[in-house]
Amino acid sequence: MAVDSGDAAAMAVAVTGTRTVAPAKTKATLATFDLPYITFYYNQKLLLYRLPQGAADFQDVTARMADALGDALAYFYPLAGRIRQEKGDGGALYVDGEEGAEVVEAAAEGVSVDQLAGEDCGEEAEKLMQQLIPYTGVMNLEGLHRPLLAVQFTKLKDGLAVGCAFNHAVLDGTATWHFMSSWAELCRGAAAPSALPIHNRAMARSVRVGLTLGWCTCTRAAAATAAASTWSWRCSRSPCRGSRRTRSSCRSRLHDRLRVAACVI
Repeated sequence: MAVDSGDAAAMAVAVTGTRTVAPAKTKATLATFDLPYITFYYNQKLLLYRLPQGAADFQDVTARMADALGDALAYFYPLAGRIRQEKGDGGALYVDGEEGAEVVEAAAEGVSVDQLAGEDCGEEAEKLMQQLIPYTGVMNLEGLHRPLLAVQFTKLKDGLAVGCAFNHAVLDGTATWHFMSSWAELCRGAAAPSALPIHNRAMARSVRVGLTLGWCTCTRAAAATAAASTWSWRCSRSPCRGSRRTRSSCRSRLHDRLRVAACVI
């Protein structure tokens, strides 16, 4: 969801609805080279479109895009799941693909496309853009509990903003645009994507390394802006039980562990 920054720009976007889009249940196991991205942030994309009839076309366009999104997730099914861990301490990570991607509808009818993409865009436009993309400042580790893909359709004065947030542990930049291009093809009426994805990580590397995540269960201490969000981490193992670590120190320790795991051949 958009972060409330407390200024005038924060009041420009109002969420009008949220739903979940999901394919049939499937499973994909993450490989060792996916693991370091657990400590990164969700990858975000923002696309702006002018609509011929302005806001009047919003419902028809977003309905078609949401339907095509469901079709796209049948092919890119890991994006519809959650990150899970096999039973036992240090089990391998995998994606369970049945719970769905989050789709948010919002309205910013006082904002035009030119205000966001024109030559005179400044700090206010940048603050507003943060509200047009879901999961600003969210780490990929939260894919254990929240959707791996979130899409926000925002109605503008004369167009549509499509903000997407992808869990970087599940797909890289190339795969992100493969998904976006395939979604666009399905929106245009294609029966299937022209290039089908391959989700079998074992074709690139067969080694699976277990990972202990139990010591770093996280809770959000306070909602804040993307540039200065505040988190706390509570250790769940003795002798550190109950102690608190900063987000940066915990992230650094986990990143070091994942980097070692990814180097195992």
